[in-house]
Amino acid sequence: MSSRSRREGKGPAFQLSTPFPSFLKIVVQQALQDGKLKIPKMLVMEYGDLMADKIFLEVPDGAVWPVKLTRPCNGEIWLQKGWPEFAKFYSLKHGCLLFFNYGGEHSHFRVRIFMRNTLEMNYFSSSTDDEAEGNSNPSSETEGQGNKHDREKRTHGADQGGKSTASEAPLRTFAKTELEDLAYSKALSFKSNNPFFCDENASIILINSPGNQP
Repeated sequence: MSSRSRREGKGPAFQLSTPFPSFLKIVVQQALQDGKLKIPKMLVMEYGDLMADKIFLEVPDGAVWPVKLTRPCNGEIWLQKGWPEFAKFYSLKHGCLLFFNYGGEHSHFRVRIFMRNTLEMNYFSSSTDDEAEGNSNPSSETEGQGNKHDREKRTHGADQGGKSTASEAPLRTFAKTELEDLAYSKALSFKSNNPFFCDENASIILINSPGNQP
């Protein structure tokens, strides 16, 4: 199966009566150590039964990463198989922010990555291409190293990963309250064409699409 066919998606579309809300998720150390990222409880309660066992994370650099979901008996849903490789490739650290937006088809989610200094990752810096070519390509069905389409080949998953392409200044470790303040301030400055709400005491912020306002 070609990279392109995987990029275009083999996952089923969600059958939604209302638009799927976007959300921000703080990356904490436990998510990196345990190799899994928890989907917000509010989303699981509302949409968990509609979500496929595999979703696709689309990054602005053109890569599409398949990630399998796990569903423990306690009703939680986690991004697990494929998440550690995704986190490693983009060098996610404790305190990074991820913005998830449902792509509307084939279980695809568009993901934007914000570093700990609150700036969005520079996905297209010159160091990105050099480092990507100097490290193992995450694709398991590579068609050639150094090819200008290497980014598209990430759609097969990431077995070995690589380094992030974005530079970030050294920052001190964030305490939990500082992370919450960071997420809240980031949400307040976030610009969206759709209405959204922020909860100062929450570790995630839901962004409502039209027709899904509280």
